[in-house]
Amino acid sequence: MPDSPDEANRELANHLRRMDGREFEREYLGAMVAGHSKSVAMFEDKARNAANPEVRAYAQRQLPGLQNHLRMSREMHAQMTGMGGRGGMGNTGGMNDMRNQTG
Repeated sequence: MPDSPDEANRELANHLRRMDGREFEREYLGAMVAGHSKSVAMFEDKARNAANPEVRAYAQRQLPGLQNHLRMSREMHAQMTGMGGRGGMGNTGGMNDMRNQTG
């Protein structure tokens, strides 16, 4: 495990630090969709093509959860970007609601 973020994640963190409110939420959720998409693609590849059967089995077991996270992040991002001028995620607390719903 790395002990610090890679360059791309440091750049993302710096980018997000300059934002607040809905702009932050929109950008953060976009990054979550991109990250989950990348993870799902990698695990799908390993679930099909890994030479090691234990790696293949692990990837197959992890895929449903990763795909669910991708679905949820896409839904939240669509909700955020589809709200137009109405505001954040629904009519309540935006990312605070998301934090309260995760477990």
